[in-house]
Amino acid sequence: MVEMIAKKYTKAIVESVAPSEIEEFLDKLRKIEGAFYLEKFLEIIRSPYISKTLKEKFLIELIGEKSIKLTNLIKTLALNNRLEIIPSICSAIQTHINQQNKKYMGLLFLNEEIKSETLEGIAQSLSKRLKADLDIRQVATDIEGIRLVIDDLNLEISFSRQNFLTNLRNHILKAI
Repeated sequence: MVEMIAKKYTKAIVESVAPSEIEEFLDKLRKIEGAFYLEKFLEIIRSPYISKTLKEKFLIELIGEKSIKLTNLIKTLALNNRLEIIPSICSAIQTHINQQNKKYMGLLFLNEEIKSETLEGIAQSLSKRLKADLDIRQVATDIEGIRLVIDDLNLEISFSRQNFLTNLRNHILKAI
């Protein structure tokens, strides 16, 4: 639900902000996003005892510099009690920028550490096939197998040892 609302705000932002300024807009918004990982900040944002206008002024002061479009976004979010979706809006704007630049990030789930040269080779190989720039990062997991996920492209490639052995057993049993 939050992602759907964030996408609507993102669409409005993308339509109102010039393409050359969208990254600068996102950088300013990320100043606020970083604060959402602090418990005290969340207490202020979620508090029913603090008025919407005080929350709005607090966030505008947090940005530091004046940006009319960013100020209007914060005012709109505060008015509708949706300040907590700012991290989702940042994520959606980043996704939009990545789609425009055809640059995507993928996560490689693997139970052992592999060399950075191997990761770069996988990224280059997939980049050629997908005709997009890929950045692949490794995530340690305890599952025996390998799984590559690129969320922005809705792409998942996986090989599980357990699934392979199960399929092999089933195939042998059917052959008998």
